[in-house]
Amino acid sequence: MTDNGSTTGATPSRHPARMRRRHRLFKRFSADTVDTALFASALLIGVAALCWGGHTTQYGAAALSAVGLAGLTRQAWRWRVRRVETLARLEQAAILRQRRSERRLREARDQEQRRVRVASDTTAHARAREVQDARRLEEREAAHIAEEQRRDRQEQIALAAAGLRALSDTQLQTAVADTFTARGFLAENATDEGCDLLLRGTDGRVRGVARIAPQDRAVDSTDVKALDSWRRDMGAASGFLVALAGFAPAAVHVAASRPITLVEAHLLAQWQSAIGRDGGVD
Repeated sequence: MTDNGSTTGATPSRHPARMRRRHRLFKRFSADTVDTALFASALLIGVAALCWGGHTTQYGAAALSAVGLAGLTRQAWRWRVRRVETLARLEQAAILRQRRSERRLREARDQEQRRVRVASDTTAHARAREVQDARRLEEREAAHIAEEQRRDRQEQIALAAAGLRALSDTQLQTAVADTFTARGFLAENATDEGCDLLLRGTDGRVRGVARIAPQDRAVDSTDVKALDSWRRDMGAASGFLVALAGFAPAAVHVAASRPITLVEAHLLAQWQSAIGRDGGVD
């Protein structure tokens, strides 16, 4: 006996329902076997009585043989019905097993497809991130290179502007004339001093006028008005006033309302840099 009072030799079944079905089946088969044996015995006894018995026992033997034969026939029919039922149950069980197998295969296939899809999406997202990171890196590198190039140009322009300020008035007039020529104009001296330039187009018409102030003198509003008056007299569309020493605020204010471009050292150096870089007009 164990602590809870149960016997140690009795092991409870793990499947009580299955054991009960087996017990009922065994009982039914046992009863059918006994019935079959009884009917077979009755038939044999009846046949034996018919063969070896007297006239007085023939009716009883015939009746006993008929009962035995009818019972065996009934048992045969029951065995056949039971066999058909068993085969039907086995077929139904096979169908259920096949359906379960197909369902498991379908679930496994769906799970594999989901796994492949997730892996593909993960790979695609990783690739997209790599492409995006590479693009951002290229953009940063391009921006860095562009910034360095801009800084280099600014340094070159600053150096060129400093070189322009170091020129004499005659050298400056020559440099300005060469710059306008490179920008597509035909620069022509309007005075013997060379401080005034007529800027003609390819058709020979005066497209603009330019006046170059001395290196040591800043330009005021009077100079802007005088250049604009000369521009109108020449029928030019625009005027350029070059003064490397700078412009007074009043000159800037007056030029803002007229087709006059104020050219200081930095702008002139920028024009020259663009001509040297692109080989034409900026």
